[in-house]
Amino acid sequence: MGNLILRAYTRILNFIQCPRKKKAKYELEYWENREETEGSLSHRHYEYFYTTHFSIDKSFFNGKKILDIGCGPRGSLEWADKASERVGLDPLIPSYRKLGIDAHKMKYVNALAERIPFSDGYFDIVSSFNSLDYVDNLDQTVKEIIRVIAPGGLFLLLVMLIMLLLLLNQLCFLGMLSRNSHLI
Repeated sequence: MGNLILRAYTRILNFIQCPRKKKAKYELEYWENREETEGSLSHRHYEYFYTTHFSIDKSFFNGKKILDIGCGPRGSLEWADKASERVGLDPLIPSYRKLGIDAHKMKYVNALAERIPFSDGYFDIVSSFNSLDYVDNLDQTVKEIIRVIAPGGLFLLLVMLIMLLLLLNQLCFLGMLSRNSHLI
């Protein structure tokens, strides 16, 4: 079991530290494999994560401008048909066109999260679902998220805790962190 965790940790760490072009290659391969496996890239599950998961009624999104950072090619905001604007931001948009994103009604913007091409306070809601581990500069990305959220706006965040858990486990295994350590 320890060897399996070490291998998984190593693969994740190598991915996080790899150059942007390599990350893009792996990400596109992942989506192409998902499409081949599933037949098409469904977006039905996203409504749950935006609403039920956060205990938010679907009507809350009516008339709002929504940005999904690292949206991928599934059409993550297709469910929010009463929003005033639905934007998916991802640096792989040109590559996602062959996966069918042009059939979606949401708008796709080809850009990095470190440089969001919208004015200050533009969005009522910004989301990032398992995408912050792909950015090259987390500090700059957070500054951009804060910049584009309107006053009183909402930021919805989901992250893969497995990476954090694998890292903490490895630090304990190497003796660099005790099981009694407190993290802030």
